[in-house]
Amino acid sequence: NYTEESYPYLDQETKDTFDDVNDSCKFYLRRISVQQLLLEGDHYFNLGINESESIDMEYIFLSLEKYREAYLQFETNEDPKDYQETDISQSSIIMEKPKQNEDIELEAICLNSLGKITYKIFKKKEKAKTLYNSCIQLGLSLYPKNVSNESWFINAKKDLELIRKLENESCSLKDEQEQTKIKEKYK
Repeated sequence: NYTEESYPYLDQETKDTFDDVNDSCKFYLRRISVQQLLLEGDHYFNLGINESESIDMEYIFLSLEKYREAYLQFETNEDPKDYQETDISQSSIIMEKPKQNEDIELEAICLNSLGKITYKIFKKKEKAKTLYNSCIQLGLSLYPKNVSNESWFINAKKDLELIRKLENESCSLKDEQEQTKIKEKYK
């Protein structure tokens, strides 16, 4: 971990090189940290839904915490433990510095993981829809890389289509009920 104070005798070019190496290390360490958090989240999620016939919410909350920590790595370089719970669906996808494709893909996977819990466990269609929309938007932004065969992209797309279908059926049902009320009123 190079600091200017620890090596005051180095020339400016060497100091700049050290700074670049430090930045690269931080960049890759963050990526590894996110991947590790996603794996831990997946592990807890699977324990929560597979160990028994009912859902074990303790594991679900642990997985949610891991996914949230992973996602927050893309919002800030600071430690996510310093942050209170935030509404992830309202956060900005676009950061000040341009991201590498690997980072965009990891962010999309984080959003998909959060959407999965929001939709399948907490049954919040609207919030899950926002998370899945952002996930798909990020996935499509990876062009020319094609992620349409990636499991996270397929899952997000499938769940989003199901949410839209349920919303359309709900709207149709409301319209039918309204029409029935109007017909009864004028009989």
